[in-house]
Amino acid sequence: KGHTRGQFRLGEFYKMGFNSYFDKATGEARDSIEAEKWIRKAADRGLAEAQLLLARCYLDGIIVPQDNQEGLRWLNKSVEQGCAEAQYFLAHLSMSGRVLPQDYHEAIRWLSRAAEQNHLLANLTIAECYQALGDLVEAFKWLMLASDQDGSVEEDLDSLSSLLTEEQIAEAEKRYREFQPSKK
Repeated sequence: KGHTRGQFRLGEFYKMGFNSYFDKATGEARDSIEAEKWIRKAADRGLAEAQLLLARCYLDGIIVPQDNQEGLRWLNKSVEQGCAEAQYFLAHLSMSGRVLPQDYHEAIRWLSRAAEQNHLLANLTIAECYQALGDLVEAFKWLMLASDQDGSVEEDLDSLSSLLTEEQIAEAEKRYREFQPSKK
């Protein structure tokens, strides 16, 4: 029993080395058994953040033995709950070709879901994907969306706009105006 978020936080503390000896050389908490126990309890109770953390632990071999299949299983549980950070992480796995086959279209699918929840890094990363795929109009739209959240992308917008025609910029602005993020 217990409070799910509290279980998760306790697991995080053990993972980071609070309440136990922290090995600075390896970056691992000495008490990984306690870390895994509490993170798993919260994950088993359906806390998406805990499921994502447990997935990352399995994928990176931190506090548990490295196991891509188990990591993806936990990641999918978090993604299915609509966790924007999990969707963003799954997209990065699709982009990198690490654990999953490299697939920019699949990455864009998950980045779009995270971006609909106003995940700033998803907006920026989806712009990068579209640039890599050669769709500069769509990339410009996503940079404009990111600019709404963080004005530091203005240089990127200026740089990309220099590669577009006036018609392409107008089309990107139209797509930008039509985009409606969900209210999650």
